[in-house]
Amino acid sequence: MSKKRTVRNRLCSIAMTAMLLFGLYPPFGLSDVSADSVYTIHAAAFMGARTAAETTLPDSMEMEGQSAPVTWHIGEDTFAVPYDTVTVTGTAGGRAVLANVEVIPPSSHPLVYFVDSGRGGDSLGNGPSTSPLYEAVKELTGAPLLNQLPEQKFDATNGWGFDDSVHKVKNSKDGGHTDPAADPSIWVVGLRAANDHIIYQLKALEAGTYTLSSGFTTGTAAAPA
Repeated sequence: MSKKRTVRNRLCSIAMTAMLLFGLYPPFGLSDVSADSVYTIHAAAFMGARTAAETTLPDSMEMEGQSAPVTWHIGEDTFAVPYDTVTVTGTAGGRAVLANVEVIPPSSHPLVYFVDSGRGGDSLGNGPSTSPLYEAVKELTGAPLLNQLPEQKFDATNGWGFDDSVHKVKNSKDGGHTDPAADPSIWVVGLRAANDHIIYQLKALEAGTYTLSSGFTTGTAAAPA
């Protein structure tokens, strides 16, 4: 993204997710396709995108050792809501393909942070895990995010992350919930407060106006806020 954009057009987004429950419904038109024949990938898209050009959806995919062009089914409102993870269907080489796509604000409001909470371990010794959706967002932005990892534990050297020096946090895996290593979803895994607080420290930003977006839950439903 252009460095000439004013800081007033920047969006600072932290997707802080904690045991968020998110239901994905089977895509229309694929009910007769067996699970073994469906290829699933992860991608990112700018809000308002109407073609694959403003996404990381690939033009082609390898199918049984051969490259095949992909036709993605994108509607006018497919990527209408920022921080939604939407399912996009397509076809490649006669096979059904699915993409779980993270929607981020338009390129005119570039992200500074995109933190996928629950991917950096916790206070109990659970280790970090990968985040395919973070990697897709990082690829789409085209400029370095200030967080070059999905999440991490804060210390004086790295300058950002969850700070459990006083208030401890637990991974969603603790207590028999979703293991981040086994689920790439953003709104399913996350940190849980061991007591009352989840605290994040971030590196200082340039002077300007930023928007902080977060997602959290205290019950059985969740959405970005």
